[in-house]
Amino acid sequence: MRFAPAEGYRHSGCANRINVTHASADAPDLRRAIEEIEHSALRSYAFSDQRKREIALQLGFLATEARQPEPQRKAAIIKPVLNGLRLMLSTSAEMLSVWNTWGPTLMRFFQTQPGSLPGHRTLVQPSSN
Repeated sequence: MRFAPAEGYRHSGCANRINVTHASADAPDLRRAIEEIEHSALRSYAFSDQRKREIALQLGFLATEARQPEPQRKAAIIKPVLNGLRLMLSTSAEMLSVWNTWGPTLMRFFQTQPGSLPGHRTLVQPSSN
């Protein structure tokens, strides 16, 4: 993978917002998923600095929601945010691989089934032929 840090933009540490007390036993996996997606996106040449900020904001929202007890989470907003994140990341082959690795962890944590995301289809990484 080729990476380039976002101009004047640093890793925001979204995953550090997750409070394991309110999160489920999947919290360590969720924290790692958010860290890996954020780190990869911010270093990717595939995205503009603006897109990198948008991805970081979406991940920050998800990390903030993960801190909330499940009944208090904004499920009606979480689902579109997950879908938007998935769509953004799927525009790049390198980031598609990252989503295919860590996206299911996000969906599992927020109890979102892959088929429940609007326009969802199995994302397949293009062959390198």
